[in-house]
Amino acid sequence: MRKQKKTEFIPNPNHYYIASFPRSGNTWVRFLLANVLYGGTDLITFQKLGEIIPDRHREIGRKFISEPNSLFNSLPVQSVKIHERYSPNFHNIIYVVRDGRDTLTSYYYWLNARRKEHISLSDIIRGKADRGLWSKHILEWVKGDCHKKMTIRYEDLLDNTEKELRRIVSFIDFNIELPELCRAVRLSSFKRLQ
Repeated sequence: MRKQKKTEFIPNPNHYYIASFPRSGNTWVRFLLANVLYGGTDLITFQKLGEIIPDRHREIGRKFISEPNSLFNSLPVQSVKIHERYSPNFHNIIYVVRDGRDTLTSYYYWLNARRKEHISLSDIIRGKADRGLWSKHILEWVKGDCHKKMTIRYEDLLDNTEKELRRIVSFIDFNIELPELCRAVRLSSFKRLQ
């Protein structure tokens, strides 16, 4: 039996990439931005989120990116989730960073819920998990030369979600009225997403 060929992923210089070390708030930023770009009053599900802002690490996400008639490609701004380390091939970056203590603890529980073999928190801290050192990931992106880049702190999103979402919307050059922005914040609240 032939192995099915995977859809190749090539960064597009016109796309915005929501980059982060895993468990840093990337999914929340995706929900906020998806509610801005897609609009409407319905709660966006995780499945719909993948159609609006695909996860580049999933085969279905790469499929949405590559299909010209996908919902992703019909939106006025295309954004993609990534966890890669820095590369100059990614031109437009929204980098999400979260306190390392919270990130690595969350990553520890998330990884161990999905692995057959347990990995210790100490090994994760030392960069022996899938994505390497948390600090190296951040430093490479922060110091990396991108065409256009902004950094969002997860803790700032918690403190003032509306203000930080306004910064993101301005960064991607998307026009939105305040009531729609507030609706996106409301629809992306943790209470609604549970």
